[in-house]
Amino acid sequence: MRSSRSGAKFLVTPIRETRLSDNSAYNRGVVNGFLESLDGLNRRDGVLVIATTNEVDVIDPAILRAGRIDTHIEITLPDAEARFGILERYLGLSIPDGDKPTIERATERNSGADLEVLARKAHRLARAAGVATSIDHLFKALPKVMALPVERHRANALHEAGHAVIGLAVGRTIVDAWLSDTYSEDRQLQSMGMVRFETQRLHRRTCEVIFGELLIALAGIAAEIVITGWHDEGAAGVIGSDLEMATRLATTLEAVNAMGDTLVSEPYRGESELRRIRQTNSIIWQRVEKTLHMALDQAKALIRENLEPMHAIAQELLRAKALTGDEIHTLLSNKSLAIAMVEAPASDGLRRSA
Repeated sequence: MRSSRSGAKFLVTPIRETRLSDNSAYNRGVVNGFLESLDGLNRRDGVLVIATTNEVDVIDPAILRAGRIDTHIEITLPDAEARFGILERYLGLSIPDGDKPTIERATERNSGADLEVLARKAHRLARAAGVATSIDHLFKALPKVMALPVERHRANALHEAGHAVIGLAVGRTIVDAWLSDTYSEDRQLQSMGMVRFETQRLHRRTCEVIFGELLIALAGIAAEIVITGWHDEGAAGVIGSDLEMATRLATTLEAVNAMGDTLVSEPYRGESELRRIRQTNSIIWQRVEKTLHMALDQAKALIRENLEPMHAIAQELLRAKALTGDEIHTLLSNKSLAIAMVEAPASDGLRRSA
């Protein structure tokens, strides 16, 4: 089992004009053809187009604009009662109240699709036995849930609390935070916690703002290092992990946004292009490395200034497992929070001036 922790996502939307691989022209043609089809639908009565995705951030913006697929509904993961309802629908039976606590824990943070697969597995077990599906088959189909070691659970709480306090310190608003004290044996990669922040719409994305996002991405690692001396593998090595997001942000800042050592800017052409830039340009690699270390040093300094609110959030997460932004605000109402004075990378000889 490998855990992954991520405090927040900061994604840049790819564009159609990308030329990253042999498939790029094909992908561009598919998008253009889809747009042509959508443009004719508003003249056809009775036609309704419904689309779903798990990654709205990477959809071409032209698809989402007014007159095309312009009504967007976010469907969050189902809570416990919704999970029971979904399972009962797919299983065709009622879940006894006495069995709900076990099922609730075993299906924590499952999507509707996950629950459908679970119900199908229960039905297969029943068919193999030649009997009708029962709650016993559901229990046999449930993934084996194990409790996290106490030391690991506490480190995870500090990690997420680090994201929370630095997010607040750079002026972001927390939506919610959660922490898991269990893991599933049948999943190779699973998240142990998350802090979500409100999206900043129409804000100027200056160097200081982007560098603030970089501080948030590195905040969990910084908290682990300050308190325990090390960070663990859950912060790196997979897409969406803290260090992967931080590396992406630092590369974009240095090589795309012209906010680092030079004014040279490469057009953004997707995540693989950012990797290619780092791998083929040792100067960019060194600049990204320098920016990451600078951000990590600032993040650690901020953690040291905010130890009291960080420990308060960590302790409450250990107790409650999930907190809303309002609950965190109330928790910190009588505690002093050091506000970040973001020091973005200085451009040698190229400081922006009027």
